Amino acid sequence: CHSSSLRATGLLADLLLKQTKRLHEAEALSIYVLSNVEAELGADDPETLTCYERLGLVQRAMGKEREAEVQLRRAREGREEVLGASSFDTLRSLTQLASLLEDLGRHGEADQLHERAMQRSESVRGSCHPHTMACAQNLGRLRASVGKHHEAESLLRRAYEGRRAVLGPHHNETLESLGSLAEVLQQLGKWKEAEPLFRLAFEEREGLCGRHHPATLAASDGLAMLLKALGNLPAAEPLLRLNLELRERHWGKSHPEALQSASNLAGLLQAARKPQEAEALFRHALKGREVALGPTHPSTLATMQDLATLLRAAGRPEEAEPLLRQCHESTEAALGPTHPDTLASLNRLAGLLKALGRGGEATPLYLASLRRRALLLQSMGRHAEAEPLMRRALDGSESALGSDHPDTLAACCNLAGHLGRAGKRDEAEALLRRALRGREEALGPTHLETLEAAASLAALLEASGRTREAVRLYRRVLQGRESVLGPSHPNTLACVVSLAALLEGLSEHEEAEPLRARALEVQASLLGPDSPVTLNSLDRLAYLLEASGRPEEAEPLLRRALKAREEALGPTKPETLRSLWQLAAVLERTGKSEEAEQLYQCARRRRRVCLPSQPQPLLRL
Repeated sequence: CHSSSLRATGLLADLLLKQTKRLHEAEALSIYVLSNVEAELGADDPETLTCYERLGLVQRAMGKEREAEVQLRRAREGREEVLGASSFDTLRSLTQLASLLEDLGRHGEADQLHERAMQRSESVRGSCHPHTMACAQNLGRLRASVGKHHEAESLLRRAYEGRRAVLGPHHNETLESLGSLAEVLQQLGKWKEAEPLFRLAFEEREGLCGRHHPATLAASDGLAMLLKALGNLPAAEPLLRLNLELRERHWGKSHPEALQSASNLAGLLQAARKPQEAEALFRHALKGREVALGPTHPSTLATMQDLATLLRAAGRPEEAEPLLRQCHESTEAALGPTHPDTLASLNRLAGLLKALGRGGEATPLYLASLRRRALLLQSMGRHAEAEPLMRRALDGSESALGSDHPDTLAACCNLAGHLGRAGKRDEAEALLRRALRGREEALGPTHLETLEAAASLAALLEASGRTREAVRLYRRVLQGRESVLGPSHPNTLACVVSLAALLEGLSEHEEAEPLRARALEVQASLLGPDSPVTLNSLDRLAYLLEASGRPEEAEPLLRRALKAREEALGPTKPETLRSLWQLAAVLERTGKSEEAEQLYQCARRRRRVCLPSQPQPLLRL
């Protein structure tokens, strides 16, 4: 009778574990059951080991990771000894302990346990057993989280294909693996391969569970965030709006899932240049998370940081400062002074203070981070001091993380940028080629970080006068960015402009012209026809047409640019005067000498009014 009562109490504790607001009751019941069962049956009895497991899971849910580790280790070690290394309960304990170690940031230990569980399950149950596939899923997800994306892809593809074959394409676990595989493909920059998988996961979840189901909402989030990364904000926005509406309707506006949905939508609206609505959503998410999760929870701090970033971009840095200070203090208290997240929060605060002109406060913060300190010294013109710090940052990253780690390759790029500006181009080139090679091997040739390294190398080659080599690299970068980001993305457009400028320098006007025309069309569409950037593109295209011997085609472009600048800036601004001189020069070349002379005289009069004490150079492009 006593044993039955304890078993019933244990089941009640299991039930309370699923109710996040009653975890303290679940812990008290779990401790009571454990102490009685252990006294009655002994520490090595399977029932006692189950009690260790239960208490560990409750304490993990409460955020008591250290206490939970003790209990889960007891359960795992006891089961290995009593039940055998390959029993189902032992393998479950291995997986539970590995997941906890992930939470604690001890990824190496967690990886070993997940791999051991997979190997044991495979040897006993076979490679196609659902439990083996679950182990492959866990290991793949972990390796993706630590940047081992190629290994993760192989494991997650195995889990997905195995589950699809054994469990069927519509099974919940199959769809879990499908979503994980899509995510790692996105991280590898294989966005075109990832998008149909995200869509399939979303459609399958919606068909099986309904649009309001949590799994469907999660799949919709994944698809929307990929569309956002691709720059397809109009397609992503309605998905995120509906996700928020459904979560708020089902769980209430203060539920953590609804708050995450609000944060996701806010980030998209910020990218879509809707700052007022984005700010309101960020503030709602921050307030809700402070109440539901506490002011120092990682999700609360992430929202705080997002809001601070928005406020700074909106020209309100004084409102951003207290948020970034609180972010840094809480992160340092939770993770320690040398954790990467702490250093990142420190750098954000320092950057804000510097932007506010408070360099005296910013400098000590920058000094806490070696790499950022080097960048600060470089920005202050103290290059001789910055370079050894950058070298130390690179050496330290190589020693701690390995020569091919993403952070090490980023340090290579940072040092290369400094060396290139200092005229040490041979060493800079070697570092950039190393970074490019490392990223190609780790991430693939079309990943955005790989393309960024290629673009940096192209710029260095251009500065070194090796224009033909730079053109080849820029072509590659342009092709990659068009494939991954699309033809209208700002980064793609920047590559179009760089390549056009190089081709102009090589007098390859025929190839440069469509690039200039394309840049103008996209900028006019995105920024408006009278944007300064659009007008500069007008100037460049007009110059190209003129240099190609077609001044009559350049004339209407220059008239349009002049009119827009006069209306937007006024008649005496330097940009307006430059437009005036350029139009006059083109008119002169087309035989319209009388109008050209009138424009020259107008430009001289305006310049005397604007800068009476300065000489009047003939401004031409």
